[in-house]
Amino acid sequence: MTPVIYGFEKIHFLLKISAVSICLIFSFSVYAGKTYPKDDVIILQGFNWESYANPKGWYNAVNSVTSEISAAGFNYIWLPPPNLGYNGEGIYPHSRGYIPLEYYNLNTSYGTYLELKKLVDNLKSKKVYALADVVINHRGKHAGTPENPIFMNPDWGLWAFTGGDGLIGQGAQDTGEATNYAYDLDLTNQYILNYLKDWMKWLITDVGFAGFRFDFAKGFSGRFIGEINQHTMPIYSIGEYWTDMDWSCPGKKICYNQDAHRTSIINWINSIWPSYIDVSNAPDAFDFTTKGILQTAIKENEYWRLIDQQQKAPGLIGIMPEKAITFIDNHDTGSTQNHWPFGDKNQIMQGYAYILTHPGTPCVFWDHFFDWGLKDDIKKLTLLRKQQAIKSTSTLYIKEASYGLYAAYIDNKIAVKIGQRSWHPDLNIWRLYHSGNDWAVWIKK
Repeated sequence: MTPVIYGFEKIHFLLKISAVSICLIFSFSVYAGKTYPKDDVIILQGFNWESYANPKGWYNAVNSVTSEISAAGFNYIWLPPPNLGYNGEGIYPHSRGYIPLEYYNLNTSYGTYLELKKLVDNLKSKKVYALADVVINHRGKHAGTPENPIFMNPDWGLWAFTGGDGLIGQGAQDTGEATNYAYDLDLTNQYILNYLKDWMKWLITDVGFAGFRFDFAKGFSGRFIGEINQHTMPIYSIGEYWTDMDWSCPGKKICYNQDAHRTSIINWINSIWPSYIDVSNAPDAFDFTTKGILQTAIKENEYWRLIDQQQKAPGLIGIMPEKAITFIDNHDTGSTQNHWPFGDKNQIMQGYAYILTHPGTPCVFWDHFFDWGLKDDIKKLTLLRKQQAIKSTSTLYIKEASYGLYAAYIDNKIAVKIGQRSWHPDLNIWRLYHSGNDWAVWIKK
């Protein structure tokens, strides 16, 4: 029997006992083997900042377009936080699930537990696999005062949260950057960490998720992700390690050299590896360095930014492409929050012409694909990436990166140019595949 609410500790206990009894049999058969090579995937972010308010229920809305998602070549879809949080009601009405309340209660503003299961199963039948957005850095209170909060399902006390934060707990010192809008979980407390491990294992074995996107990964030590992934064995996982770029140069623009920024992402990835037996299964990371450089280059016509001093791509894809998740915008940078938007439609399509042909693993934003009238252009590029077998580790040769023009070859299979200046490869060898305003892509004849 499927309970309506999964927030009660008694139900949690029964589910945990059942999960343990079948874990050895089914934990590795939910997804038999690797669904796709990790270096040959395309991801869709399957929501935006307002998805929680969809009148149909967001899970139902996504379920109605699963065939389109599959046909466009997406292998994974990143879904919003699955568990109950402040989703449009309560003390923090605008969190959309990013301040968790309960863990095993999957009835949220996005839809019900059963609607989520139906969506995940339907996607899986079309060979598209769901990633859960998990928030393990912090938790919100149900009631009470900041000094005397009340938590329910589970009813932890201040012992479960770090000391020294804006909302002070009684546990150990925080292992990362503190938040001031919720209570930071003390992940050094083995009871808390084990609870989260079991919950995330349940998201895989019961709900059917293939893996995770770790929210606010700078809020805690990377080693905890290593421990969690060793326990849960996700097929795929991604970390959001978002820090400020270097803005210290004159002109109110980011500096040309962002090596320190991308190195900070690499250091975060490396902080996870000591916890790992199988390094290849360590999480990937969003390439915020590439996003910042690429959108500045396109907006300012300064395409010289797109090559570093070693003649490589200047973002994470230039050093560790196998771990780099490239993207144009997400629910934070774009959507209705617009914290760091990429640009207008033409600029965004230049961006997709870049990330969908280049090394790294591209992630397409829901709004751009379904709401901005860019679906046909983006789909042309996603299918091209599949047809030409472009991988995260494909070879990039930058032909030109100057004012008004960027041109490059990828694996000697694709030629691409972005920028206002004209350029084309040898047309005796190459033919135009697709183009738009200030961008074009060619393939071999």
